[in-house]
Amino acid sequence: MSYSKEVGLDIDLEKMSKDFDKLKSAITVAAPFISSLLRRVRIVITIHGIPTACVTEGRVMLVNPTFFNALPYEDKAWVLGHERDID
Repeated sequence: MSYSKEVGLDIDLEKMSKDFDKLKSAITVAAPFISSLLRRVRIVITIHGIPTACVTEGRVMLVNPTFFNALPYEDKAWVLGHERDID
């Protein structure tokens, strides 16, 4: 996982990384195909121009930490699966 440094943004990146690992494991059980696709993307945490989450053509998933951290666990899993599925 990659992170962009944001001035004035207080985010526990270690916790986010652990959350992503747990979510990927849950997606592996529930949707193995989506999980295999998700493991091929690089996740970048950033607030620059990304209000929610998206996937670029270069298989990079950009995630706004403020948006993502406010979601319940199930919605986080849905966002990861959805964004990966639309690439």
